[in-house]
Amino acid sequence: MIMALDLSADSPGGSVELLHDLYSGTSPLIAGQVFMFPPKSPDKQIPAGVQLVKARGKCVNGLPFWSYVKTLRRALAPHLDSGGVAAVHFQNLAFGGAPALIELLPKHPRLALVHGTGLLFAARHRP
Repeated sequence: MIMALDLSADSPGGSVELLHDLYSGTSPLIAGQVFMFPPKSPDKQIPAGVQLVKARGKCVNGLPFWSYVKTLRRALAPHLDSGGVAAVHFQNLAFGGAPALIELLPKHPRLALVHGTGLLFAARHRP
C-alpha cells in the first residue's frame, strides 16, 4: 500500500490522525509507504514511518495546479517501487497527491477515503 497526503507531517485534523493511526508509527496497522511534506515547525516530531518529500507550489486550480502535480510527481518518483505496490490509498482526495500517484502508478488498484467536505471542496475546484 502506498499513501501520500500533500500536507505537512504536523498538520492537525482527523484525516491526518487517521493516516497516522493506520500507516505510521513503530507498529502500523497497515504496512505501506507514507509520504508527507516536512513539518512547518522544525521542532515537531515526525511520526515513524512517514517519509518526507518536498514539492513547492501547492494550489488547487488552473494551470499552476498541474505544474504542482508535476512537481509532486517528480518528488515522489524516486521513492516508489511500483513493483512492490499492491494498492494506492488516496486520503481525503489528497488533491495534488491523487493525480500525481495516478500518473506514477496508472494500473494499480486504488482506494479513496473522502469526506463530504472534501467532495464539496472538489466540486468548487474542478481539477
